[in-house]
Amino acid sequence: MRNITKRLLIMFTVILVCLTVCIGAAACPIDHPYLEEAEECYPDEGYVVDGYFEADCYKASNECWISKVDKSISGDVVIPATIGGYKVTKIKGGVFAECINIEKLTIPDGVKEIGRRAFRNCTGLKSVTFPGSLTIIDEHAFRNCTSLENITFPDSSKATIGYMAFASCTALKSIAI
Repeated sequence: MRNITKRLLIMFTVILVCLTVCIGAAACPIDHPYLEEAEECYPDEGYVVDGYFEADCYKASNECWISKVDKSISGDVVIPATIGGYKVTKIKGGVFAECINIEKLTIPDGVKEIGRRAFRNCTGLKSVTFPGSLTIIDEHAFRNCTSLENITFPDSSKATIGYMAFASCTALKSIAI
């Protein structure tokens, strides 16, 4: 009887710990650097649409993450520094994937992270300018951008470049730092 009680107590403790970890993960702190695209995070101010861009807005930090884009976007694209009064700090994973008509991309100062596969298969993209604020270019972010020729980082850049972030960028000629 004693062994059964002890085993039940251990099982209950393990279940309680697992639930605590799961509930804690759902709290989803905005500034956590290792979030997997934060799909489980819900913006506290909802979604804001500004031209081609849709963003998840977070009132507590006055930040927004670009979460969707009109796939017809083309030409020279300058990502806005703010959307709806919120600072753009992240481009979520896959947002610009397959936007084949973007040719030049400028990312504003204030953006800290470019998510996984954010610009994958943007086959018309020729040039990208990154801000000094950028800390993470996640894995496969620019994979298969086959026309990408020029990448520019400011002198102050301390960005971590993820695994295969620029894989299959076969036209790449220059990286300016």
